[in-house]
Amino acid sequence: MAKFTSVEKIQAVIRFQSGTEGVKSIAKSMGVDHSVLLNWIKQYEYHGEKASEFLHLNEFESIEHFKQELEKYIEYYNKRIKAKLKGLSPVQYRIQTLVAA
Repeated sequence: MAKFTSVEKIQAVIRFQSGTEGVKSIAKSMGVDHSVLLNWIKQYEYHGEKASEFLHLNEFESIEHFKQELEKYIEYYNKRIKAKLKGLSPVQYRIQTLVAA
């Protein structure tokens, strides 16, 4: 099974998002099952490029170092999400949306 870098995965997702190629076509050209590519697309859409870079571009000296960096990333991610959701957590935003409907 081939290992792909985060850059290669992101490039595959961008090829799909451009709308000129289908999932099966891209997956076949990369030698992976289309479900693998669909998983990359879902991950990218949910977490964005930042999450993939966090795991694949950082080198961690120890488990403690990894935990510290992960906590920083989670803090960053939560702030980013709250900014998009009018300052609310995802759960609060969902509840507010349901109540308003």
